[in-house]
Amino acid sequence: MKEFMVSMALLFTFIYSMFLDMDIDSHELHRKHLKGVAEEVAASAAQYFSLSSYGDGFYNFNQNEGEKAANYTLQSSMRLTKENVPLQGAYWQDKTKVALTYIDYDTYSLYLAADATSTEPFPNRYTFSHFGETHTVMLYGPSVISSINAGVPNYALKLLKNEASDVVEHGIHTFKE
Repeated sequence: MKEFMVSMALLFTFIYSMFLDMDIDSHELHRKHLKGVAEEVAASAAQYFSLSSYGDGFYNFNQNEGEKAANYTLQSSMRLTKENVPLQGAYWQDKTKVALTYIDYDTYSLYLAADATSTEPFPNRYTFSHFGETHTVMLYGPSVISSINAGVPNYALKLLKNEASDVVEHGIHTFKE
C-alpha cells in the first residue's frame, strides 16, 4: 500500500509539473508573438506621413491614417474583433488596448521646449510612459512607439491565473532618412 501511495503522489506531482511547464511555454510563445505584433503595429502606423511637410524636407506622420493601419494590423494579427475583444479560442482573454506615440519634427518640437538641454530633434533620448510603465529610449529619427496591453494570460492552472498580471509589450519603428 505504501508503494501505491508514493506512486500516486509522484504521478500527481509529474502531472502538475507537466501542466506548469505547458503553461509557461505557451505564455512565452504568446508573449514573443505579442512583441512581434507590437513592432508590426508601430511599423504599419509609421508608413503614413504628411506629403506637404515631406516636400518641405520634414517627415511628419499622418496620425489618423496611422491609427487605422495600426488597428487593422493588431486585429488581424491577434484574432480580435473591431472592438479589440479576442475571438473565441484566442489565448488572450481581455480587451486589448493599444497606445501609440508619434515622434516627428512637429511633435518633437514640443518635447524640446520642455527639455532646454537639447537643440536638435534627432538623435536624442525620449522618455515615454504607456500603461503605467516608463521607458527611456534613444531615437535616431522620426519614430512611432506602440504599446499593447493584452490583459491577463489564459493559464490552465488556477495557481498561475490568480497570480497573473497584465502583459504589456512595446515596439518602436524609426523612419530611416
